Parts: sequence; structure tokens; C-alpha cells
Amino acid sequence: MSRLLIINGSPRKDGVDAKIGQMIAERMKGYDYDAEAVNINDLNIRGCQACMSCKKTGKCAQNDDMTVLYDKIRGSDMLILCSPIYFGAETGQMKTFVDRMYAMVINKDGQRFVNFGNVKKASILLTCGAPDGYMTYGGILSRLTNTIKSMGVNDLSGTILCGLTPDTATTSEKVNDYLESLEFQAEM
Repeated sequence: MSRLLIINGSPRKDGVDAKIGQMIAERMKGYDYDAEAVNINDLNIRGCQACMSCKKTGKCAQNDDMTVLYDKIRGSDMLILCSPIYFGAETGQMKTFVDRMYAMVINKDGQRFVNFGNVKKASILLTCGAPDGYMTYGGILSRLTNTIKSMGVNDLSGTILCGLTPDTATTSEKVNDYLESLEFQAEM
């Protein structure tokens, strides 16, 4: 059985991203994925201190909840990052999480190694209330996609779903299309 880790960057436990994350977990069971959704707002994750200890020791110097997530990431075959767009960017919670993944990049003897474990597939889902958010916020998706690619993940998808509310997310054709794209990605 393959492992799927869904990282929800929204502070809203019943928001659009949480609902879509639940839908992803349920649908991916049919593709032999054991899915776990993590609400990072519930965790104690401090910002990167840029101390570079991770480059010397191979692990982050901070002892917080991100330590557990490093192991969960490495043990996953697929990673999905979900975040609403707040004030023109992913949430602060998601930005902090992504920044802290820097500890998974190790420099050894002048060479760069990524210790991303089993992760071979990833997807980035951004949501926003604006109906035309894709045109406005496409650069955010591009930046996050490039970050995940730099971690050595080449089987990567991503989208921005716009104009959703918690009530419409579960019946949205756009959400269903995204779920179908994940199913296709999982089968490859």
C-alpha cells in the first residue's frame, strides 16, 4: 500500500481546503493509498532560523512538531500541499512549512542531496474565493511547483481552484476534475 500525506495549510478546520483534503483521502483509498491529512495550524512549527545547522548535521536544530513531519514526508510516496490564498500568497502556516523543508536539503562534500525519502509524486492545490484567481495568483503556484521540483519530485501537478466556499467545495465540478487528475497521477 502506498502512503499519501496531505498537508492542509488553512487555519480553518472546516474550510475549503480541509473539505477537499478529506475528499482526496477518501478517493485515493480506491487507488491503494493509505492517506493521512495533517492540519499544520494545529502544530507548533516555528519559522526557519537560517542557522544552517541542518547543512552541518543533516537535521534541523529546532525541536518542534516539524520533526515529526520530516519522518511523515520521507515515509510517503505522494505529497499534497493544500493552501488557501490569503493576501496574495499561500498562508503563513504553509510558507513556514515549506521554508522548513529546507532542512531536507543536505550539502555534502560540495554536492547537494535531497533527503525527501520515498516521495515520487506531489500535487499543489491552492484555493481562493476570487472567481479569477488563477490569472491573478498563477505565480504563487509556479513558485511552489518549482520548490517541490527542486526537492527532486518530477511527477508533479498543481492547480488553483477559484470561487469556492465550504458549502460548494464538495459538489464542485472543478474539485471533481482535480480529484480525477490526482487519480490519473496515482495510477501512473
